[in-house]
Amino acid sequence: MEGIFQSSFDGRFVMANPELAKMLGYDTADHMVKEISDISRQLYVDSKARNEMLERLEAGETVSNLRVELRKQDDSCIWAELTARVAKDENGEPCIEGLIKDISEQIKKEAAQEKEAEARAATRAKSEFLANMSHEIRTPMNAVIGLTHLALKTELSQKQADYLKKIMGSAQHLLNIINDILDFSKIEAGKLSMETIRFELEKVMDHLAGVLSFKAEEKELELLFRLDENIPQVLSGDPFRLEQILTNLINNAIKFTDKGSILLSVKRKAIDPDKGRICLEFKVKDTGIGLTREQMDRLFKSFSQADESITRKHGGTGLGLAICKQLVEMMGGRIRVESRTGEGSAFIFTAWMNLLKDRAKRIFSYPPDLEKMKVLVVDDNSIAREILSDILESFSFRVTLCPSGDESLAELVQAQNSNDPFKLVVMDWKMPGRDGIETAESIRNHPDIPTVPKILMLTAYGREDIRQKAGDAGVSYFLIKPVNPSLLFDAVLSIFSNEKDTMPAKTHEKTALPGMEDIRNARVLLVEDNEINQQVAQELLSSENFIVKTADNGRIAIDMLSGLAENKLPDIILMDLQMPEMDGLTAATLIRKKTGLWAKSQSLP
Repeated sequence: MEGIFQSSFDGRFVMANPELAKMLGYDTADHMVKEISDISRQLYVDSKARNEMLERLEAGETVSNLRVELRKQDDSCIWAELTARVAKDENGEPCIEGLIKDISEQIKKEAAQEKEAEARAATRAKSEFLANMSHEIRTPMNAVIGLTHLALKTELSQKQADYLKKIMGSAQHLLNIINDILDFSKIEAGKLSMETIRFELEKVMDHLAGVLSFKAEEKELELLFRLDENIPQVLSGDPFRLEQILTNLINNAIKFTDKGSILLSVKRKAIDPDKGRICLEFKVKDTGIGLTREQMDRLFKSFSQADESITRKHGGTGLGLAICKQLVEMMGGRIRVESRTGEGSAFIFTAWMNLLKDRAKRIFSYPPDLEKMKVLVVDDNSIAREILSDILESFSFRVTLCPSGDESLAELVQAQNSNDPFKLVVMDWKMPGRDGIETAESIRNHPDIPTVPKILMLTAYGREDIRQKAGDAGVSYFLIKPVNPSLLFDAVLSIFSNEKDTMPAKTHEKTALPGMEDIRNARVLLVEDNEINQQVAQELLSSENFIVKTADNGRIAIDMLSGLAENKLPDIILMDLQMPEMDGLTAATLIRKKTGLWAKSQSLP
């Protein structure tokens, strides 16, 4: 819609068409012409725009596509594009003749596009800042942690070792806080993405157990896992982010629980065969201090803790649960909490995973002589008993449950008298009254139990002295809680095939990684500009008998490679990303293009 007008130089309309009147909110053109006696004051939001037009017209120019803001009859405003020239009215007097086009919608779109461009630029700047900060913060942290690790491998007094372990723990805690802040910033910038890779849920839970069992042990808490058997063994999703959520929730449970246990249970919530997806429900339940309704309402907000007293006592950034909420929602799920003060809490979340064609579950098949084997489970924790019973019954065993060492002796004697003795006792170590080791000794020496069953001992505490005492008491096998079906299955097979115990308790002894012997003496080129990190990495690699050469940046690395004979090329290159002169990405690209003197080599690292 275009409005046409004629006006005098002193600011009065001579004529206007109905379209212009409608555009400016008047009933008729005549009404508008009569009402507006001073165009500069009544029509223009900024009179300077009309003055600019007049100056250009008086200079003999034609004004084209001049953007002006105009005031309507109701005092609302529109943006318009004005084209004008000098003409003569019907009386032959000079006047201004022009067209006015409403461009308000176009201005809105342009403003939105500009705002979007500014937001993108801000996001890019934030992302670049985060990447730089991540590198700048983690570089010195890596040096602190790495050098402390190296120092702990040297000859130390007890006091020195204690100091260094506390430095290591504090550094790891600081790194966790830094990671929380960086993850939260990535989420806020929309830069955190999810992977979709094949993984085994049981292995995720195994890794959780390895990381968190020691923390639970320090507070004498029992960490238990329950995984429903109807969940496929292999799924597709982001195991790293799933583990991040579970680690945060279980860490919180350990932090706020002084006595009792923490249970992680996983069950199938829903399945969508059309889209090839499964929804899992994860629950982390503790026996801790619990929460009030007011505290629960604040839990998932950024930088928020349950209350100030908890902040002072337990610390933390208040970001962990906010990050968990965002990650859960990125997995298509929701998170909630159920709690009562003094009765513990349960954090429950759902997450969608992709199903794979290979959905086969592991089949637990025992030799015929072990089928329907009679097993006695002895544990004072009722949940632990139920978990063990479910697993053992899935192996086709006949399971009896006992809450104490004394009652287990009575069950064993009764079974012996009925000519249906137990072949296996699965027993907790730490129980009130008679503990697992004392019970094992009593079983071995009991006159009414001539057929002594094999004993598999479970404990949440991986202390070597307990393991030694258990062996002396006649225990056949020793497992650290939490256990999963695969671990328990392998343990039972080992016991009854007379294999040596291959499931050690968690100790601080150095264990060789699988396949290390095959790669020792490999040539490694380490490309790192930070001198301390270079030292840490070089000593760690050299301690495992790797042959290490170093370069301070990508340019030096390429020069080194160019001067090497084919049989002297490194087997692997470990390269930092951000370096002066030439960064890691540029150097890696050039190396992959096989530029330089090693271009004909078939053994490019």
